Parts: sequence; C-alpha cells; structure tokens
Amino acid sequence: MNAKRVISRLKSLGTEQTRKTYVRHGVEDAFGVLYSDFYKLAKQAAVAKKKAAKKVPAKNKAGGNTAKKAPARTRRKAAAAK
Repeated sequence: MNAKRVISRLKSLGTEQTRKTYVRHGVEDAFGVLYSDFYKLAKQAAVAKKKAAKKVPAKNKAGGNTAKKAPARTRRKAAAAK
C-alpha cells in the first residue's frame, strides 16, 4: 500500500460524528476514523509489506538471477583488464 492509497482509505472510513468527537477531545486534523478501523488498516499495510518483501527477483535473459554478484574470478579478470 502506498501513502496515497492509505490516505484515501482513511478518508473513506471516517465519519463526521467521530471527527467531531476527536476535535472536542483536542485532536486536530482528524479523519474521523475509529481506532478499530485504523488498526485493521495498519494490519493490512503490514501484510502487504511482507508480501512485497517475499517477491523473488526477476531473472535475466540468460536465466541467472540479476541480484547475484559475478563470481570472484570474473571480477578479478575485469580488474586485471583495466
């Protein structure tokens, strides 16, 4: 979840009555979202973050993993060629 999506979701979950209550208790710039809804949204964002971290890096055309380094002997040859 990105920030724009979270903010739009918070705005859609908020109610005017809850916002008025929060303002009466001293909260400024409130969306009027109940804490129970806020925690559910936080949990969804955490799950989305875990799923994004588990994604496997893409493979290049040669079939190798692009995230891997070249073998040490290849790096030495390239350094010696300079």
